[in-house]
Amino acid sequence: MPGSKPLSRDRTRPRGASSVELIFGLIMLIPVVLILLDLGFIMVSVFSNDSLCREACRAASATDPKDAEKIARQIVGQANTGGSTHNTFKLIDKPVLTTMKLPPEEQGGLVEGNVTLKTGVEVMPMFLVGAIYGGKPITFVAQKTFPYTFVLQPKPKLNSNKNNSSDSDDPGAEEE
Repeated sequence: MPGSKPLSRDRTRPRGASSVELIFGLIMLIPVVLILLDLGFIMVSVFSNDSLCREACRAASATDPKDAEKIARQIVGQANTGGSTHNTFKLIDKPVLTTMKLPPEEQGGLVEGNVTLKTGVEVMPMFLVGAIYGGKPITFVAQKTFPYTFVLQPKPKLNSNKNNSSDSDDPGAEEE
């Protein structure tokens, strides 16, 4: 049976060849998957920064112009409490208040103008993209502008003519 030996050799060759193909395929596939994971993480961080910038700018535009920076810093600070060590959010500059027009303090009214805010995120990719960048963070910046929606309350008027306690608003009251 000389024909049976070559058949057994031919059967082992395809199994060995497919194992080698599988190994080389995984060697090619694993880095691609790691790069895709890094790019997905970077995309999520960029979208989170954009959303954070929008939220901080909206909150700053709905508050007193004097408190805009404090509110924006508070919202950005809350975003960093998520526990992630691979991305860090920060407020790039102070909020820029443009075309500000404050109503008279004694009348109050709608504050006119815009708030422009810049936030940034420093991303540390975990796999191959991080190795390509040498472990340095990659920074992305978002900028948003919102119109002011804050209504300034009128200041209470102080009466310099204080009424005496004996004065009465009731016209039917008699004086003694």
